[in-house]
Amino acid sequence: MTIDMQQWGDYYSDENNLVKIANACKYREVIVIKHLENRNVPIRPLKVFKLEHIKFWIERLSLKKTLFDLYISNASVKLPELTSNIQQLDIHRKYLLDNWASLVTGYDIFVDVDIDDVKQRPEAEKMARDVKVALHKISPDVELWDTTRGYHVILKGQFNPEYVKEVVQDICCYNNIPMSMPLKDKDGKRYIAKNNEWVELTSDAKVPEIKKPNVDTSIYDTRRIRRVPYSLHSKTGKPMVRLR
Repeated sequence: MTIDMQQWGDYYSDENNLVKIANACKYREVIVIKHLENRNVPIRPLKVFKLEHIKFWIERLSLKKTLFDLYISNASVKLPELTSNIQQLDIHRKYLLDNWASLVTGYDIFVDVDIDDVKQRPEAEKMARDVKVALHKISPDVELWDTTRGYHVILKGQFNPEYVKEVVQDICCYNNIPMSMPLKDKDGKRYIAKNNEWVELTSDAKVPEIKKPNVDTSIYDTRRIRRVPYSLHSKTGKPMVRLR
């Protein structure tokens, strides 16, 4: 798909769009991945708390004329003062890597429903909505987002990553929702999701390849990042939007 760069630049010039993006970036590590002709260039960590910050980085990195994707950490963090000099970002990257655990203030329940082809979007949306309904048992404040490729289900909070992984795996297992890795370790044993329950995995059992659409269950590390709401997807040129 060819992206209209005029529309791309216009979108990132609209302050209404930028305010929504800036608000979604608060209290998160912000990451830009620029897509150049022959390579991808990640730029992190960035700090965005208000409109002026996102406007600065868009201009500084020439993002109105360059395809890029914008991400935030799934964890909310107490970020230190960060430099605006991209040549010095490696110093801050090391600091965050070394001190991440002490900087984290919360970890969201995040479910990423992946697809291989746009024809799978209806099926993927149904999976995401089923997950959303199941998460209502924890809180009614569950958000469903269309990334213009797959779907994200998010429940913001101060959850433990291991708890998040188990909750998502159990929801998928008991609702027959495909997982990228349908395996669960508990009490020294390994289980596989089968027929809406966890079945102990025998030593000679083969783990089937799970095709997309599925829920990516390999993502629950503390440095996990996710797409920023209202930002444009570099493959579709469309903004991530919230669904009812």
